Amino acid sequence: MSSWIEHSVASAVSFALGDFIVVKNQIEGSDPVSLFLCYTLLMGVFVSMLLYLNKDYNTQIKRFSLQDWRQIVVISIIFLVAYYTHYKALLLAPNPGYANSLVMFHVALLAMLSYLFLGRPLNTKTTIGIGLMFVGSFMIIKYSG
Repeated sequence: MSSWIEHSVASAVSFALGDFIVVKNQIEGSDPVSLFLCYTLLMGVFVSMLLYLNKDYNTQIKRFSLQDWRQIVVISIIFLVAYYTHYKALLLAPNPGYANSLVMFHVALLAMLSYLFLGRPLNTKTTIGIGLMFVGSFMIIKYSG
């Protein structure tokens, strides 16, 4: 199995467990906003530590230009919006799996944007898979109650 597939599966399992814990904490009466802020801050700390400790990566760290910092700020804002709206969707959906299914539609969007703007290839089977994701997302929206 390719390394990217193993990492993707590990990411999917991690997201599912994390989302389950968030919803479980909300049901049990924890303060969702405080928990969200703590999760986000700790995630930033842990990711920074992992990047710093990664021997292959930390030898490549260089000074950031002004353009780099602008991109970092824009991407950070985009991810803040993404994580916050994902979190709210999990809490508001009748079943967190419904919300997660729609959130994970970003996979299809990324594949299409990569094809359109980066020239990355899409084969017939991948295109059919993206079409099935569209249909599945529509069905979740229409029939989830």
